[in-house]
Amino acid sequence: MNSKIPRYFAQIVGESKANTSQKTQTERKIFDAKRKVHKVSCYKCGEKRKIPLKVLNAQLTSYKAMRTENEGNHFCCYECISNGLKEVREARINTAGEQKLKKAIAVLKKARKFKAAELLESKLEALI
Repeated sequence: MNSKIPRYFAQIVGESKANTSQKTQTERKIFDAKRKVHKVSCYKCGEKRKIPLKVLNAQLTSYKAMRTENEGNHFCCYECISNGLKEVREARINTAGEQKLKKAIAVLKKARKFKAAELLESKLEALI
């Protein structure tokens, strides 16, 4: 006699459903804390924003990996980060030597970015 047991036998009999989430209360508290929005102000411009904790943690770990001046409990807004990167790029271009400029021009021409290549060529002519 080959009788098949129904797929949802435990629910039919009245037993409680098994907990399949496998998350403890502490994990849920940590997860909720990461979803929570925190009010933070930019340490450069002072603008206040609401940001999830996981974004702050990700930014701080990236700062630690880069070993920058922002390793502490600093938050920097997107505009300040982009302005800082622009300043660094401009400083690299202004302090670059002839060989680096020639290599950059070749790379830009290969990528068909002729206006940027012309700008660097004018800087190269000013150096020579």
